[in-house]
Amino acid sequence: MIVVFDIGNVLVRWDRRYLYRKVFDDEERMDRFLSTALGMDFVSHTDVTEDFAAAVAARAPGESLLAAIRRDYARAAERADVTLGLSSPEFAAMIESSPVLISRSREMLDQREQALGDAIAAETGVDDPQQRVAAALLAAVPRILSAEGWRRSLAGQARPEIAAFLAAEARLAFDRLEPSLGDYCVRPAP
Repeated sequence: MIVVFDIGNVLVRWDRRYLYRKVFDDEERMDRFLSTALGMDFVSHTDVTEDFAAAVAARAPGESLLAAIRRDYARAAERADVTLGLSSPEFAAMIESSPVLISRSREMLDQREQALGDAIAAETGVDDPQQRVAAALLAAVPRILSAEGWRRSLAGQARPEIAAFLAAEARLAFDRLEPSLGDYCVRPAP
């Protein structure tokens, strides 16, 4: 057995940024992601886990939770954001081949739903099953569409094409939630 130590990247130039440039179009977001990454164990908290809670907190007076999350998702689709499940086929295959990374991805989506439920409970002053059901319903659309985005990324479909498809599907799905959640937790005027 021969073991070679490549101190100083003399034989192989490895920089994880090469891989992640295929995933992130925005260098600043990639740097933020990499600065919080825990090796290949993904991330403890990224934009994904707190994005709904942030959208809810930033909503305008008269805007419901559904409207805030719908708006946030539409903006992410316009950017073809990686949080929608968009990536290069290589990155998707790497994640797909690792039960640990698949599990971590699902855990982050669960944390996202939990953070949204916490934000609803904090705003309403009530933490009961109904707030958690609302959070689950609101988080379901992006979670399901993320899986579809991931599947299409793995198949090699172009990111802009996937983003457009997801945006259209999100509009339909959020429209289905409108009768039950359209007026839920509307932010009061100051």
